[in-house]
Amino acid sequence: MSQSMNDFAPKVEILSTNANSLVVGKGVHIKGEIHNCELLKLEGIIEGSVEDVSNLSVESGGTFDGSAIVGYAKVSGVLNGRIVVKDRLTITTTGKVEGKINYGELEIGRGGTLNGRVKRNTIMSKHTQPIKTNTVEQEKSG
Repeated sequence: MSQSMNDFAPKVEILSTNANSLVVGKGVHIKGEIHNCELLKLEGIIEGSVEDVSNLSVESGGTFDGSAIVGYAKVSGVLNGRIVVKDRLTITTTGKVEGKINYGELEIGRGGTLNGRVKRNTIMSKHTQPIKTNTVEQEKSG
């Protein structure tokens, strides 16, 4: 059976139409800084700093070690260091987060772990809308 050249072509995952996306694949190890990224999908290893990243996804088998300032983070792998998540930090059932962690909202799946100095952000980011509730005084006046 003969194989065409297309059988050996690398498979590329299209994440979005935004050019500001980066995938760090399995087996890839990066040391340094990453800035101004809409989506950072981590399947390999990053040691360093990440700033101005809207969405960070640490996949199962992926590891981040360093400092990060992100809008949203979903962790199925390992996230270590000084981490600021302006909006929602989601730790899946396989996720492990350790270090000094600041977050807006937190969701942890059964089996996921969170260790270290953890603090909820008191200032909401531009992405988060405040929850409107009726107070007793508002109900009396209305």
